[in-house]
Amino acid sequence: METAVDAIVTVDEAGIIRSFNRAAVRLFGYAPSHAIGQPISLLMPEPHRSRHQRYIERYLATGTANIIGVGREVQAQRKDGTLVPVYLAVSEFEVSGGRRFAGVLHDISADHEARELRRRLAHAAELSAMAEMTAALAHEINQPLAAIATYAEAARGQAGAAGDAGSAQAGNAELARTLDKVVAQSRRASAVVERVQGLVRGLSDAAPNTDFQRADINALIAEVVSLAQIDAQARGVEVIFAPAPALPDVWCDPVQIQQVGLNLIRNAIDAIAETNHRDGRVVHMRTQLDGGTVQTSVTDCGAGVPEHQRDAVFMPFHSSKPGGMGMGLSVCRTILANHGGTLAHRNNTPQAGATFYFALPVANDG
Repeated sequence: METAVDAIVTVDEAGIIRSFNRAAVRLFGYAPSHAIGQPISLLMPEPHRSRHQRYIERYLATGTANIIGVGREVQAQRKDGTLVPVYLAVSEFEVSGGRRFAGVLHDISADHEARELRRRLAHAAELSAMAEMTAALAHEINQPLAAIATYAEAARGQAGAAGDAGSAQAGNAELARTLDKVVAQSRRASAVVERVQGLVRGLSDAAPNTDFQRADINALIAEVVSLAQIDAQARGVEVIFAPAPALPDVWCDPVQIQQVGLNLIRNAIDAIAETNHRDGRVVHMRTQLDGGTVQTSVTDCGAGVPEHQRDAVFMPFHSSKPGGMGMGLSVCRTILANHGGTLAHRNNTPQAGATFYFALPVANDG
């Protein structure tokens, strides 16, 4: 035991440490005199620290082993409180008629670091490619958007404002209002492109977002629903918004949150546009207070999310749509994470379809 490369710790039926080899000293930082005689839970983080003796008692009473003879990765806790991933193998033996348990612990922190590095490098490569693509797209898209806004503003001036003495006819007034919307939406589209570009380049993580402000989630979502109605109606889908009254404000970048809402609505429309559900092709959008967060949900009556794709739907470059890029939900989840919020989904039961919902923290005076 003393010459073994891996840490070896033995305990008795009461969960008390009976031996502690040199590798265990190096791994945990305890001298043998400080470890021997202490409960084995000394080397465990919560919640296992509080529950470990119950695990032993359950095994002694039932004989059903959960870890004995079955190696697994676990977290161990050093003397200084830091956690270390280890591969633990436990065996049972007898000494003078009494049962003892031996745990062999192999430090796998280097393996974890290597895996995490590979994951980060792969993620960085994906983001680099996305950054190059979005920079090119931003340049190409923002130029025509700026031209649209300029031409619309010029046409707006020619149409005149409602109420101009002797110049504004009813048709011109209506045209002026329409052109105002064209200008507003072209500006909004330009802002979305800039936000996505900054998000992919990681700028949102580098500094606080100066565009954050107190906002009424019901007002933000109502505007998004209004924008989505045209596409929904063209595809035979109805979007119904049921806002909860008197919700507290949230602290957010309104453009980014509206982009999240619009993405979820469009996904819901895509999910049910080709179905014939007995309750009609309807997307329900709701807001509600949920503890210290304001939750917004989008419910469809489509086919739902297949079990094997439950986690994959939020992964970059995963898409169930023909020709889809698979970035929508990934970007949405990143946006909400940068807001201190969450994005999740569930399949509806017993009704068909799925519900995607996101939560934002309530704004406070601080």
